[in-house]
Amino acid sequence: MNALAWFALGAAAVFAGIDWWAVGRGDVHLEHRAKPLVLLSVIAVAVTLTPADPALRWPVVAGLVFGLVGDIGLMLDRFVAGALAFAAGHVCYLIAFVPVPHTPRALVAASLVGALLLALAAPGVVRGAWARAPTLGGVVAGYVLLLVAVLVAGAGTGVAVLAAGVVLFTVSDLLNGRRRFVGPTRGGRVAIHATYHVGQALIALSLLTLTGS
Repeated sequence: MNALAWFALGAAAVFAGIDWWAVGRGDVHLEHRAKPLVLLSVIAVAVTLTPADPALRWPVVAGLVFGLVGDIGLMLDRFVAGALAFAAGHVCYLIAFVPVPHTPRALVAASLVGALLLALAAPGVVRGAWARAPTLGGVVAGYVLLLVAVLVAGAGTGVAVLAAGVVLFTVSDLLNGRRRFVGPTRGGRVAIHATYHVGQALIALSLLTLTGS
C-alpha cells in the first residue's frame, strides 16, 4: 500500500479505538463523533490503495459509503432507514464479489458458515422484529438473507482477507439484530462495533488482491 492508504488505515484504527472506548464507557456524544470517522477513514483506504482490479474498487467504495449512511441512520435511531442503507451497500458488495472467480471448496465452506449463522441467530431476530410489526419483520428477514448472500459471495472467492471481512460483518449485524429484537448480547455493543469495523476494513483491504473474471 502507498503512504496515503497506510495513513488512512492508521486513522481508522485510532478512531475505532476511540469509538470502542466510548461505547464501553457509555459516552454517546464521543461515540457519535468517532464512529462516522472510522468509516470515512476506511473509505479513504479503499480510495487511495492500489487495487489488483480497478473495476472492483468503486462497487466496494459505494458499499462502504452506504455503510456510513447506515451508521448515521442508526445513530439517529432510524432503524429502517439505516437497514435500507446497509442493504444498498450489500447490493454494491454483491456487484463487486459475484464476478470474482469462486472455488467449489470455498463456496461449500461459505454456505455452511452462512447456514449455521442463519440457524443460530436469524430465527430469533426475525421473530423479535415480527412481534413488533410484521412489516419490520419482513424488512429484517429480507435483510438477513441479503447479508448471508454477501457472506457466501465474498467468502466463496477463497480470498482469506475478504472471507474474514464478510464473516465479521455478518456476525456484527446478527449480534446487533439480537440486541435490538431479542435481548442483550455477549460482549455488548463493543463487540458489535469491533466486528463491524474490522470487517469493513478487511473488505476494503481485500481490494489489494481481489480480481474479477
